[in-house]
Amino acid sequence: MNLKEVCEAVRSVAPDILIAVDGVCALAGEELRMKDWDIDIYLTGSQKAIGVPSGLSITVVRPRALKAFNDYQSKEILPRSYYANIARWLPVMNAYEEKKPSYFATPAVNLVYALRVAYRILLENGGMEERFKEHQNVATDFRNALRNLGYSFVPVKEEYAAFTMSAIRYPNLKDGITSDDFRGSLKKYGIITAGGLHSQIKAEYFRVGHMGLSTREPSHIKQAIDAITEATKECGVNQTKL
Repeated sequence: MNLKEVCEAVRSVAPDILIAVDGVCALAGEELRMKDWDIDIYLTGSQKAIGVPSGLSITVVRPRALKAFNDYQSKEILPRSYYANIARWLPVMNAYEEKKPSYFATPAVNLVYALRVAYRILLENGGMEERFKEHQNVATDFRNALRNLGYSFVPVKEEYAAFTMSAIRYPNLKDGITSDDFRGSLKKYGIITAGGLHSQIKAEYFRVGHMGLSTREPSHIKQAIDAITEATKECGVNQTKL
């Protein structure tokens, strides 16, 4: 999906609407220009391309969305959320911006420190522009290697595919071999993959993430390619007939 074009299309018909983006598998791996593309809210998690253990929900909110939130609050319609309620955290964040202590609840302090380290790593050696390039390069190399093994992918065109994850169609499995058997074989050879999510074809493909540390540690991708090669020999038909 071309997020920039989507935002432009939305703004052309609804200039003042709030645009919120679910970027859990994208942030720090896919190009993002939040201000230039006029995105109001961006949500992600810590465990994907940022490279921090799971546990943090990260939300970036720009002024227009904050104003809408404040207008909503003024109507005394309180959100149901408690710990994830921005109304409870915003005063704390504002206080810290002013170098004043404040408290609502104890966050996952260890993960916040880890997030700080991860941001520093992301901004080293060329910053985010280099992170965008390396995710694109690794995705291209990984998928080309699988094409050489005879594999195909769920996206009908390469430009529709994410740079942080590949949705790979299973090979023609041998009689009696299931998709679970195939992923079990991959696990035996050192990688853990996920099954499909799309309800209509979820049994037809598996997913491999290539993001964060895996884009800067070549052995990760090589191990994945080697494992898929061996699992194909074990569970699938001859590679030249995939």
